[in-house]
Amino acid sequence: MINTINKLSDEGIKVLSEKILENILPYLENGSRNNFKDFEIERPISITELSNYLGYAKQTIYGKVNRNEIPFHKKDGKLYFLLSEIKQWLISSSKVNTPSEKLDKFLSKKSK
Repeated sequence: MINTINKLSDEGIKVLSEKILENILPYLENGSRNNFKDFEIERPISITELSNYLGYAKQTIYGKVNRNEIPFHKKDGKLYFLLSEIKQWLISSSKVNTPSEKLDKFLSKKSK
């Protein structure tokens, strides 16, 4: 075996990384050639990390998990969260209500 050291330019590194991605792409679940460049491997976070991130008590998060109000994953009896899903959940759950929408919501609760 011949040991050689090759220096790669920035362009060479880019080409090499694209070749590697082409070879592993078929083995990835839900990967597609169009969105793979945006693919990022995400480390799941614990409930403690999520508590610190959101500023919620752990009990509050457990309650939201119990009511399926927050995206979560469970493996071997442990809860895990993906920050990208939490961010999307925050965006989707933070709808701005106008005063009339707030009044309508309040009145609809009172009529029940």
